[in-house]
Parts: sequence; structure tokens; C-alpha cells
Amino acid sequence: MENLLDKTTQLWVKATGRRIDPSEFSWLIGPVGDPGLIGEQFVDKLASNESLTRSINESGAGLLEDINELQFSEEELSKLNPEVTAFYEQTSNYEIEFWSSWCSVFRPFE
Repeated sequence: MENLLDKTTQLWVKATGRRIDPSEFSWLIGPVGDPGLIGEQFVDKLASNESLTRSINESGAGLLEDINELQFSEEELSKLNPEVTAFYEQTSNYEIEFWSSWCSVFRPFE
């Protein structure tokens, strides 16, 4: 049933979406998971494939070591709220809760 729902979702995206040029919208391009590979397994495989080091609960660790890695202009940096910079540079100091829920149209597939 899960595979049918996945295929249906993919067809819906293809029917209602639009093609983009990945070089023009590189910020939209991200990792794609394997069917059946989720959670810790996905993260471990991604880290291995990208030659990344995975840190867990490292105090003061962030998604970025320095916001300047994003190569913003001085004007862009001046518009950036310091709390946003702090979040990206010290992400592990924050408590984050994620959740998701099904759209009622898809309830029969739960």
C-alpha cells in the first residue's frame, strides 16, 4: 500500500508541478532518500556518501560553522536578524520539535 501511495504522490507532483533548471535553483536540490530507508539509517548513509562527519548533541554545534559560508553580501548580512545567525551557528543549543500529519484526503491510506 505504501508503494502505491508513493507512486500516486509522484504522479500528482509530475502532473501539477513544473520543471526547473537545477543550476538556476540549486538551493532547491537536496538529498533524496531510498525507498524504505528512513531515520538514522538515511542520515548515516548520507553522511557516508558525502564524506561528512555526524555530530550528536555537541554543545554549540550549528548547521553552519560561520554564517559567512553562505557568501551573503554586506547588505544581505545587515538585514539578517542576529537570532537567525545564532540559530544557524549554534543549532544544538535549541530545542526543536518536528511533527507532521496527514491531509484528511489521504486518511484511508494511514
